[in-house]
Amino acid sequence: MKPRSPAANEADAVPSLADVFRMMPAAFGPEVVDGALRFRNDASQPARAALNAAIDADGFAVRGFRRASKASPKLLGAPVLQAIDDGSRQLAGAVLRVWAESVPALRERVVERLSGNGQDASGPDYKEGLLHGVWEDEAWSSQLDAMTADNHPFGDNETTLMLILASGKSPAIEEDAVAAVEAPLFKDWIAQLEALPLNAPEWRDVEAFATAVMQVGEKKDAELLSLALVYMEDLINEVQGDYEDELRYLAVDLSGWFDAVLGRLDRYGDAEPLVVELKERLASYRPVRPQGASREEERARSRAREEHEAAILRIVADWETVTAPKAADADADAPAAETGEGRKEQEAQQSALKEAHEKVQRLEAEVARLDQAMAGVGHDKAQLGEEISELKRQLRESGERAEQWWQAYVEVKQGTQAQPGPRASAAKVSEAIERAQASFPDELIFALNSKSRTNTPFQRPEEVFRALAWLATEFRRLRLRPEAGRDFDKSIRESCSGWFYAANQSTVTKGQYPEWYEASVAGKLYDLSTHIGTGTGRDPQNIICIAFDWDEAQHRAVVGFIGPHQRNSQS
Repeated sequence: MKPRSPAANEADAVPSLADVFRMMPAAFGPEVVDGALRFRNDASQPARAALNAAIDADGFAVRGFRRASKASPKLLGAPVLQAIDDGSRQLAGAVLRVWAESVPALRERVVERLSGNGQDASGPDYKEGLLHGVWEDEAWSSQLDAMTADNHPFGDNETTLMLILASGKSPAIEEDAVAAVEAPLFKDWIAQLEALPLNAPEWRDVEAFATAVMQVGEKKDAELLSLALVYMEDLINEVQGDYEDELRYLAVDLSGWFDAVLGRLDRYGDAEPLVVELKERLASYRPVRPQGASREEERARSRAREEHEAAILRIVADWETVTAPKAADADADAPAAETGEGRKEQEAQQSALKEAHEKVQRLEAEVARLDQAMAGVGHDKAQLGEEISELKRQLRESGERAEQWWQAYVEVKQGTQAQPGPRASAAKVSEAIERAQASFPDELIFALNSKSRTNTPFQRPEEVFRALAWLATEFRRLRLRPEAGRDFDKSIRESCSGWFYAANQSTVTKGQYPEWYEASVAGKLYDLSTHIGTGTGRDPQNIICIAFDWDEAQHRAVVGFIGPHQRNSQS
């Protein structure tokens, strides 16, 4: 059993017990699950109860059984392994706890050797499914070599797994670049490359291809930075222009704020929310700043005025902390500007500042060129200016896209049926699906296949409803009106912040896992190669995928899969 790269816990970068399964050889994981399930009735009462509870809590269904834990090991093996692969730490912990009890001789041998070498043998946190550390390379190799050299009837895989469980620590994991790829498009590329024969002519260009991908990525990073800086400059200027009187009264000067951002590009992510919050606070402060018409009204305004003024001044103080020059963070006894390291840091910062200015200038030049070109073909400059302003407004208000598309849906539906009543946010993905079924009976067909998990623990179920609303409204409109263009990825990103659209799956992947990429309605098969989704990683609380097909005859989208992700050769 050689460790393969798992997804590490964000909190402490230590693999979980679900990740331990990803380290196992492909055939060994099913053996561990089957062994634990068969030994379940002979395990200790706490271990047996924990495993049954974890099986029932995970929520997967076994045909013919109200409670999945009552099913036989043969029926439970595949869904338990799939749930663990989807990231269920608690279920992984319960399975491994029972498995460890099923081989007491091996466990006693490993614990005895660990204790004799002064090593902790208290084991992992089975209840939470967490390990508590990582072995140093030399110590791991020494312990494992000694234990596998012992004359005992257990194989290397069993011995390796028991060493992990008894010590509660994982071996150090080498970075696996392929496993780290999360984007579905790139996963499909890798799957296609792995399927190529060794003598395929494409391999001659593999280095050039990798270089080209890196160059495209760097170009996109530069474009994103340029757009972010343009947005920030416009936002600061807008706040300064719209609330000039209020800022003057509070002695707040924003004239140097954009330069401060350029000086600390590494803190852009912390600086932008402060400007947005300042704008919102000033908007609330303006109505209460004038004296009230009555004594009672003035008392109320006075309280609100003090609250807003204190909040505004706090934002200004936070801004100064966030954008403080890096040299201010250096040791007072050795100023950064006076050391070689400090000078290098300042030079790098000045270089980044210059580059950022140049990017903004190039963007402004491109806008000017577009302006001139549009004027040359008879377009009104005023109209172009309005379009550019609208684009900037959309960028600033990207956080409100989901609600805007909900309103778009209401407007579409008003022509054919009554406007929906007050909405209650979906608390679970299953509720979001039920709402979508009720709201879009004429636009969507739900034919969820056996691999769907409507009980997936995705933490933002309201986004699922809005994504389905996008399918029923904007996606359907673009399919029925090809003259409007069909940039579905751009549309879903604008409608549902953080979501993406992918139109293809490789033939290799669909051939390996057809049950994940097909849905059936009245005997008609639909291809689920196209999907929308959000999130990265393996944690089902943070990722969701909706796969669908388009029925041209019925003019409806057929939703065939909803769950954490569709299986492919990398998952």
